[in-house]
Parts: sequence; C-alpha cells; structure tokens
Amino acid sequence: MAGAAYKFFLKRLMKQSKSLEQRGFTLLELLVAVIIGTLISSLLLFIVVELVRANRREEVLTQTQQSMQRAMDYVTRDLGEAVFVYAEPSVVTDELDDLPAGSVPVVAFWRLDPVDITQAGSGIDCDASNECTTLRVRQSSYTLVVYLLQANGGADIWEGPSRIIRYTLPTYQDITTLTLTDGYQDPSVPPSSFESWAPTATATDGNAQVLTDYVDDIALNSGATDCPDPAADYQRTPADTDSFYTCILYTDLDGDGNRDEDVSTNKNVFVYLQGNPDNLAATGGPTSDASRFPKLEAAVLVRGAIEKGAQ
Repeated sequence: MAGAAYKFFLKRLMKQSKSLEQRGFTLLELLVAVIIGTLISSLLLFIVVELVRANRREEVLTQTQQSMQRAMDYVTRDLGEAVFVYAEPSVVTDELDDLPAGSVPVVAFWRLDPVDITQAGSGIDCDASNECTTLRVRQSSYTLVVYLLQANGGADIWEGPSRIIRYTLPTYQDITTLTLTDGYQDPSVPPSSFESWAPTATATDGNAQVLTDYVDDIALNSGATDCPDPAADYQRTPADTDSFYTCILYTDLDGDGNRDEDVSTNKNVFVYLQGNPDNLAATGGPTSDASRFPKLEAAVLVRGAIEKGAQ
C-alpha cells in the first residue's frame, strides 16, 4: 500500500514539473526584455557612430592643417625666388583688370622663371630676333605673381570660410612664337620699371588658380598677431584680417611716411596663415573656435636686389 502511494505522489510531482517547464515567459517579461535589448543596442550604436565621427573629424583637422602647412611652404618658396616685392601690393594690382572679383591682394612680387630655350622662338626666325638672343643669354623671363585672399560664398564649390588664389602674369602666352601675354610689359625694359610698372594698353590676361581652401574667415581681425617689430617700417597687408596676411619691411626713401610705389625697397617678408575647417561636412557642420588652428608663421629673406636702396 505504501509503495502505491509513493508512486502516485511521484507521478503527480513529475506532472507539475512538466507543466511549469511548458509555461514559458509572460508577455510582460518579453516586453521588458525587448526594451532592455533595444536600449543596449541603441547605446552601443550611438557609441560606434560617435567614435567614427570623432575619428573622421580628427582626420579632417589633420588634413586641413597639413594643407595649410603645404600652402605656407609653397608661398615662402615662391617668395624666396622673388627679385622684387611690392611694399604695397595695390600699386600693381590696381593695374590688373582680370583679378578674381572680390579678392583681396596679400602680396605681389616679380620672379624670374626659367625658359626652355629649345622651345623659345622655335616657331619663328629666331636668328633675326633680338628677343631670342636675350632669352638665350638670360634663359629666364619675369613673371608677376600675386597672392589673393577670396571669401567663399554659398554659390561656389568651396566649403571653407575663405581660400587663397595665386595669380600669375607670365611673359609669354606661347613660348614657341614668343607671343606676349595680353597686357604684359617687361619691367626691366625702360621706360618701364618694377616700381612704376603698368600694363600695355591691352587688357591683362593672367592665370588665377586656387592654392588652398579652408583658410580662416577673411573678416576675422582679433589683433592678436601684429608685425614682428611695430617700431620698424613694416607694411601689414591686408590690415583688417588675421587669416592670411604679410608684413613687409620697407625703407621710406622719400621720408613722406607713405608706402607708395617709390618706397618698395624691402628685404624681409613675414607670412602668416591660419586655417579653419568650419562648415566642412565631414566634421558634422560648423565647429567651435577651437577648430581654428594656431597661426602659422614664416620669415622670408628676399634674395633679389633689384631697385633696392641701402638699408
């Protein structure tokens, strides 16, 4: 009798255990589990997205700073080859009618560019040309170079606050026929001169190319950086922006205190450049003031000695 009772209770216990196993989770328990899983997944996804954006932002900042450094190196190397630098760039830029609209001149100078004498005058009777003889001896020609600062607008392809443009007015439009560029006047041939240069009657037809984008706001003027020695005769151009400007040491030969065309007897040029990737899509839109990089500075000793007075 006792054995039968034991078997009966054992079967009942096993039946209750199976019933509990087959019951599963309630709907409320499933909803709580789903909510918790969704929150955890969302948090992990947010962290991953932020890490990707932060990594991309750092890449963009690094690339922009490298672009500023390359632009600075290019400008300083270019200036290092100058034979004559204008203390006031507007002296020569006012004579050019094909500069990009709205651009601000920063520095203007003449440099000697090498000429391929195997191509120079190959399309004409070079033996009868005095110009060919001069090129064979000099193997170079003068090129006017102007660096400009251009504010970016919403209608163009440029994304940064402003960009640097390099404008050149070379001697020849076609070296094989010695065809002069429209408006070009050789500054070394009298009555023309470097200081009082003016184009020919023909409108100028130079070349303008963008050197770099993402230069700081052209309207920014914090006054934080000035020329190296305020007591010395430095011309700061432009005077109302800190994004890209130069300080040119000059000598006031006529003593009138004006930086006009007869005082361009400079030797030292200091270049300042500051980048800002503001509005760059990869950074997620406008950035903070911390995105304005430290200002790059460089000093250039102009090797040219044309029309310089004693200093």
